[in-house]
Amino acid sequence: MSALLWFIAALVLAAAELLGAEFVLLMVAGGALGGAATAALLPDNHWLPFVVFAVITVLLVVVVRPPLLRHLNRQEPPQLGMRRIIGAPATVLAPVDEHRGEVKVHGEVWSARTYASEPILDAGAEVTVTEVRGATVYVRGESHG
Repeated sequence: MSALLWFIAALVLAAAELLGAEFVLLMVAGGALGGAATAALLPDNHWLPFVVFAVITVLLVVVVRPPLLRHLNRQEPPQLGMRRIIGAPATVLAPVDEHRGEVKVHGEVWSARTYASEPILDAGAEVTVTEVRGATVYVRGESHG
């Protein structure tokens, strides 16, 4: 197999990786580039590019791919649904106590309550959402973190 064919195979594999993003085909493409380099440097040796291809591919899959995947997957998945507003800042619209109140969270108006031990929160106060129960959020004043 000529160096040009190895190089074309590497390009096709790298392009195919865009469809899956598992980094296996990219590692195989790296092996194909090794095969291309070997074929270009030693054009009379027809079996060595295959050996170089296999060794580089295995090394990339075993040594490079796992830490690459760990690095790319270390961020936490986005919070969905009601969990996304826990810990979010909110602004008190109507005074909030343990029985009633309203706050604005992420541009939405919510019924709000404080816990029994919390003081009344006045309109305009900045608070933090600590819990969601149905359509009601429980909040604490900023001084409580």
